[in-house]
Amino acid sequence: MSTAPEDSLEKAEQTAVLLLPGDRQATPAEVDFAVNTAVSILAAQGITVERDQVRKVLEARASVFQADSSAMKNDEGHVPWLADAKADRKWDFWDRYRRYLLSVSKLPTQVVRRLDQSTDEVLGELEDPQREGTWRRTGLVIGQVQSGKTGQFIGLAAKAADAGYRLIVVFAGIHNDLRSQTQLRIDEGLLGFDTQYQFRSDDDAHRHIGVGAMSHGKRLKAASLTTSHEKGDFARKTAVSANVPVGSVPVVLVVKKNRRIIDNLRDWVIDNHGVEDPGTGRMVVPDLPLFVIDDEADNAGVNTSKDPDTNPSAINKAIRKLVNSFTKASYVGYTATPFANIYINPDTDHDELGPDLFPESFIRTLRAPSNYLGPERLFGLVTDGDEEDIEPLPLIRHIKDTDLWVPDKHKSYHPVPDFLPESLQRALRSFVLTCAARRARGQVAVHNSMLVHVTRFTAVQQQVRDQIDAHVRLLFDVLQDRFSHAREELEEELRQLWEDDFVPSTEDMSGERLHWEDVESHLHAALAKITVMAVNGAAKDALQYYERRETGLSVIAVGGEKLSRGLTLEGLSVSYYLRASKTYDTLLQMGRWFGYRPRYEDLCRLYTTRTLQRQYAEITAATDELRRDVEEMSAVGLTPREYGLKVRTSSLGLGITASNKMRQGTRVRLSYSGELPETTIFDLSEKVVRNNHELLGSFVARLAALSSGKVGRAEREHHLEWRRSFGRHRGFSRLLPHRSAGPAGAARLHCGVCTSVRQAG
Repeated sequence: MSTAPEDSLEKAEQTAVLLLPGDRQATPAEVDFAVNTAVSILAAQGITVERDQVRKVLEARASVFQADSSAMKNDEGHVPWLADAKADRKWDFWDRYRRYLLSVSKLPTQVVRRLDQSTDEVLGELEDPQREGTWRRTGLVIGQVQSGKTGQFIGLAAKAADAGYRLIVVFAGIHNDLRSQTQLRIDEGLLGFDTQYQFRSDDDAHRHIGVGAMSHGKRLKAASLTTSHEKGDFARKTAVSANVPVGSVPVVLVVKKNRRIIDNLRDWVIDNHGVEDPGTGRMVVPDLPLFVIDDEADNAGVNTSKDPDTNPSAINKAIRKLVNSFTKASYVGYTATPFANIYINPDTDHDELGPDLFPESFIRTLRAPSNYLGPERLFGLVTDGDEEDIEPLPLIRHIKDTDLWVPDKHKSYHPVPDFLPESLQRALRSFVLTCAARRARGQVAVHNSMLVHVTRFTAVQQQVRDQIDAHVRLLFDVLQDRFSHAREELEEELRQLWEDDFVPSTEDMSGERLHWEDVESHLHAALAKITVMAVNGAAKDALQYYERRETGLSVIAVGGEKLSRGLTLEGLSVSYYLRASKTYDTLLQMGRWFGYRPRYEDLCRLYTTRTLQRQYAEITAATDELRRDVEEMSAVGLTPREYGLKVRTSSLGLGITASNKMRQGTRVRLSYSGELPETTIFDLSEKVVRNNHELLGSFVARLAALSSGKVGRAEREHHLEWRRSFGRHRGFSRLLPHRSAGPAGAARLHCGVCTSVRQAG
């Protein structure tokens, strides 16, 4: 009996996982036992697999851990219910999804246990869908970019369906491709059927996928009125003809944040299930519990109006109107960048629209698993608290040669010069090497993606796409010519790049060491599989990850806005990023390179500028500080309304979020009295350095007007010194507000690499 090496390894992994304990972290001895037993079982079936490879894969899964989540919450008017419901209701949707995560998605057991725990905590903060009367709960879950928030809210939706919520609406961004991608994840993890072919699980099409295609998974009744097709958003005409039994089975809709579509959804529900509220005269839905999941909750749904009380912005108004049309409603926002959400006015209320979307009931932070490649590990993190500093991984490569190609400030009609910068050529070669190295590690039928994000203009993106496509084709042609000198040169360039760049980073990160000969044998196959696509509103290209799931898609995605929020690039390894932004949230959301990179983390590369690296490092610190604030306030039992959320401002000129989302915010100045603050990030751009030098010259001129400068005589210290009695003249106190110990009445200017000014008082 024979089988492909990657199939053998997968079978061994699946067998070994079943032998690990399901309720705790596995010990090294238990891992050894599982590996040895799995190898023996496969050997008896005539399947040979290397024991060391199985152990590496299993250790990677068994060693992953995830810290508990933390939350601030407000239990006013809330009736605890989940503990009792756990005993007397069936949790079939969740149980099926849990099995899918373990056996198909191959998530570590510890991560699935944490997911079970965190979804229970969020669900418990919502109201029991079987509770009578009128109620409303609103909350916010803060995760990290590309850390698994979608998987988390699918688990939450599965439990909500089990608990009795019968209409579940997921708001998924503002673009069709993100909505389609989210719908597909819902189809696979919750519904169990392909919505492109059927609206109900009991339709005759029987196109079972994901949880519905597992041999040991139950076929559960559910329905949807949206599909995973790019144009499969909610439409009233489709809803009327679908004959979906809303109320008797869970109905799950994945909808764009579009005012017209949301209003159409609300009108359709009101037409079919609405009654007149005798108290207000409004049409409401009384007996259909609504659960809204707002993915990317800081995007589009936040009220940006100058008059938020009487004239809210369109999408915010539509969402609030939908939620307020149900007497029983729960709303949970998910985001990695909550800067806009924390500025929502908690006191806003409206007769027709109800309160704003402030997370009145709870704010919960989710810690990412230890195998998550996030901002802290990529850019490093210096903490002010008890937690240890995090050193950055050696994965960032600096770009210095794009000013003539695509400059920072360019127009939509910018003609891209007919050459590729050397840094981009190096990044493309790195992607080829990564694809080949993954094949050498047995990761053959997998997705490989490279991101090129250098401009927001679609016309410029198309030019860049064409240039990259021509270059990739040239590389392939050269590599195919067996006897040419050009092939020898290309292979030598690739070998040199592998030895100089990849080998050191793999050794530094304790990755799986590969020799050049192992990689070289896969170069041709890896390069032949690569396609170049433009991903934007004007291009017809589509990232067909699902369609190519059996063989794997290798793609270089050139884009802008569509790649900047929510959309997942499967198997992303190399990113080439130049796109600047003015705000924390937008810049962080553009970081598609965050996520999970099993067995190829050491092969990942981020090509960007030093300026962008410094900005990301600063945003990482600000985001971590916000997370720790929530955890601290959770420990002392404060509610979201009681907690005055704060976000540190940027030293590099970045805004926190769009100014129209911060109308309720207040800028404050905090005292550093009794502390020893230290600046660790300096902007060394030419403009800033020149401005600092001019300010220094102005300052010295003002000192010279007050006193004659003299060369100081302090040992081991070369400086100019101005002296004047403060009793006769208070000039220095106006020039130098900060005081420190030193010779009385002295202002001292130190010369050298670091310049500081001190004044004695």
